[in-house]
Amino acid sequence: MKRSMWTLAAMAALVASAGCMKPYHEPVLAEISNSQEGFLIELEGDNEQAGTSAEAYFKARLIQQKRVEIPYRFKQTWRLPNWGKWIPAARLVVVDRAPENRLWVADQNKGTSTKDEGIWLESKDSVSFSTGMAITGRIESRDDAIKFLANYPARPQDSSDPEHTYQVKVSSLAQIMDEEIKNKVQEILSDKANEFDMDELRDKKTEIV
Repeated sequence: MKRSMWTLAAMAALVASAGCMKPYHEPVLAEISNSQEGFLIELEGDNEQAGTSAEAYFKARLIQQKRVEIPYRFKQTWRLPNWGKWIPAARLVVVDRAPENRLWVADQNKGTSTKDEGIWLESKDSVSFSTGMAITGRIESRDDAIKFLANYPARPQDSSDPEHTYQVKVSSLAQIMDEEIKNKVQEILSDKANEFDMDELRDKKTEIV
């Protein structure tokens, strides 16, 4: 009986002592390369973005450091004040300014992608054909990075963390080139191809491209 009482007392002491100490939080660091611009975005607090332009909001959160500690705060999850978990108070958003190259062709063995990405067109005399397109793009300056982020929200870099305890998001120029810019190229070349018969297009291919 005494042993049981001592066991219960020891367990109660352990529970009480556990409630007196917060779980250890190891600092989370992220590095930003020389070709990237980093923005530290608060996840809580007043919604300042509602009263200002997106570009002004991101410009105010541009950071100069190349190594950043992600701020966390302790969230209480039970009645005892030290029972809970650490959650991020901000998110690092990165815009990569490095050049991106794309080769859109129908040949799956030669293009940037392993799928048919040829620019398919139709001539004035209703002949269908495809042409290739090589393109290089980059976000040239820091101001351009701010404009880019204001127009194209960043996406999660890693989906392996379901609770998003640490999340870096990257705004990708490559993805925009493969989607929006490729569609625009397709639109412009289609309009031009519809002005000429196939024989004329063969002679004017370089000029049109």
